Amino acid sequence: MLAGCGKPENTPAPVAPSVVTYERGRMSVPAVAGSPSRNFSVPSPAEKAVARQLCDQLKQNLPVNRVQELLSDARTLESPALLDVASQVLTHTDPEARILGLTLVEGFDSPDIVSLVNRAMKDANDDVRIEAMEVAQHVTDASVYPLLLAAMEDSNLSVRQLALQTATSRPDEIKSQAIVRAATSTFEDMANAGLAHLEARPSKMSISLAMRALDHTHQSVRQQAHELLFLTTHQSFRSHADAQAWWTRNQDAFDEDLVIIDPERFIRR
Repeated sequence: MLAGCGKPENTPAPVAPSVVTYERGRMSVPAVAGSPSRNFSVPSPAEKAVARQLCDQLKQNLPVNRVQELLSDARTLESPALLDVASQVLTHTDPEARILGLTLVEGFDSPDIVSLVNRAMKDANDDVRIEAMEVAQHVTDASVYPLLLAAMEDSNLSVRQLALQTATSRPDEIKSQAIVRAATSTFEDMANAGLAHLEARPSKMSISLAMRALDHTHQSVRQQAHELLFLTTHQSFRSHADAQAWWTRNQDAFDEDLVIIDPERFIRR
């Protein structure tokens, strides 16, 4: 609500944060997802030798159950040698094997993982890309940021939502970029999630993004934007153009956090 203004009649109910149901990686381990990320150890000659041996066997496009057995051996590795094994498994023709390969490096935090995730994000299989996002969420290096932002436009809802969840847990610079991208997305789930973030962080930038959403192709996004703007400005707008024209005339009555500083302007006499 605006400071200095009484609640107008017929005020819409407050907007509840958007709740989107989405899938997590089918083979992702909850204990890994909830644990602190790990760093790779320095690769030893022994680990490199094990990785080379595994890669040679995995080149044969083995049945998935055999791949799973070999990867059990790979899970004893703690160095970037794991990346060689995971990379080899990504060439397998069965998506189940490719998912298993990605789980090898889930939970590790290293910029070296980003190129592997980029490859996985080009996979045609949705579950492979979902698992790629499970891997990416543990990487804190800034090199993963472009990947997360691009994933927010993936064709799969779960990939998009995992990317948004990860990006908004990062420092403010990438978090702000992610919220802007979500709020202006053509995808209904992204736009609604973006507006929910904007509602929690009111600012002059956020109100402009909410106004753009008044012209969204999806009715639920338009409604959420309308309610957000009504609660913020006490005005009902028909369209982005209508809202923008009003904002151009009245934005100087608000501070940067959208607190009204000139209440006299809006008092009906």
